[in-house]
Amino acid sequence: MTTVQMNSMPALSRGAASLAEWVHIPTPGDHYSPKTGSAVITVIREMNRCHLAAGGRARVLVAKGTWDGYDDGVRFEVPFRRLGTPPRAIKAFDRFIGGMAARRPLSGLPYADAADVLGHSFDGVVFVHNEPSGVEVLARRCPNAKVCLWVQNELFRTYTQRQARRVVDHAHRVVCCSSFIGCKLAQITGENPKIVTVLNGVDTEKFVPSNPRPNSEPPIILFLGRMLPEKSPDLLVKAAVELKARGIGFRLRLVGSRNFNAADAPTPFERQIHDMAGQLGDMISFAPFQPRHEVVREFQSSDIFCLPSDWDDPCPLALFEAMASGLPVVASRRGGIPEIGRDAVLLFTPPDAEELAHHLGSFCADVALRVAMGRKARARAMETSWSVQYQRLKEVI
Repeated sequence: MTTVQMNSMPALSRGAASLAEWVHIPTPGDHYSPKTGSAVITVIREMNRCHLAAGGRARVLVAKGTWDGYDDGVRFEVPFRRLGTPPRAIKAFDRFIGGMAARRPLSGLPYADAADVLGHSFDGVVFVHNEPSGVEVLARRCPNAKVCLWVQNELFRTYTQRQARRVVDHAHRVVCCSSFIGCKLAQITGENPKIVTVLNGVDTEKFVPSNPRPNSEPPIILFLGRMLPEKSPDLLVKAAVELKARGIGFRLRLVGSRNFNAADAPTPFERQIHDMAGQLGDMISFAPFQPRHEVVREFQSSDIFCLPSDWDDPCPLALFEAMASGLPVVASRRGGIPEIGRDAVLLFTPPDAEELAHHLGSFCADVALRVAMGRKARARAMETSWSVQYQRLKEVI
């Protein structure tokens, strides 16, 4: 693997470039690695995998030392002058300047380093992930490129209409991970054909149904996600306590940590979850964060998946992966979740623990229902595979 040194940076655009060359820029400092649970990195990896298989060229611009494990030949190190999400002071200053100039110059500074590496004549596609301020910088410095903003969260909540429209004007496309996110943006900017939806996806060859466990064993309900209040594992525990009170047999497994690090010390919220779990005794088990490439076994060792998020989760990868694994799913009626699951999942409205317990109880008590909804979930996952989303991306680009 050739690494670009700070004092020797050949432009990626040497020779003829075209729409066949795609460049992804995650937040400078993010690790391009299977060890992270970041949806952004997984999306980049999977879209590159599809693009390379189709004969295209791909690059991921990363900071030095932030690559670990993806040996796909696409990493390209850039000496970014600043790493990570901009600190509060920079954000505050940018909001102040943005109110007058309709742009946020400091947040976009690292993307000038990316533009220097690409070169003025680069004419491929550039995907800027989750940083609106990078779009104008790249569009001005690489005028022949198709610069696209890829939106995985509600990025424009602090943007005025004028600021948001300026970002969209400079973008070739604004790729939203769900229609929910696209509609939120359109409420600020107005309808714009540049705003398009490409759902996240799933590897349907990696995430596959396993052989069913014996019906004589209590079903295992799985939660897999970050241990944060908005993810609502406490709501699931509360519903599980209700199921136990009804005499329904099950096992509950909670997998995750506060962040993407299994070694993190438990937070007060996590300790609260463990305290609540005392009511369930040996009916509940815990595991820390698992890297993306290791979560397959968690899905295949479970019978039911629950995604109880009490926030507008835009497009959670775990939902795709559970459906592809053939698990019946109970998920919250928030954010982009309903458009992903459609009628292949049972929805509830958080924080209604009674409704959640009702749906989970139905699955626990009825093996035939679990099998039927698991098949339905798998069929829905096949419609949202990475290969399907890649074709969709090519169409909108």
